[in-house]
Amino acid sequence: MPPLTDSVYLKANKDILACYIKFGIKAKVTIGNKQFDGAMPANDFAPIDIAEVLTYVTNSFGNKMGTIPSEQVDDDLKGCK
Repeated sequence: MPPLTDSVYLKANKDILACYIKFGIKAKVTIGNKQFDGAMPANDFAPIDIAEVLTYVTNSFGNKMGTIPSEQVDDDLKGCK
């Protein structure tokens, strides 16, 4: 499982975190020079729910990134590939 404590990764990938939650991820992820190769399933969360999850994760575990509004999640989800 990738760590949730790497604020460098979270900050650098802030615009695709909503995509990971909504659509899942099957690609390899490198965090702190360590590669993780697990799968995360898709979730049928509403944008407000995703915003709440991301706000929690990005402000816990030593992270301090502020509130992520649901409008930002809406915008980010439009850019998912």
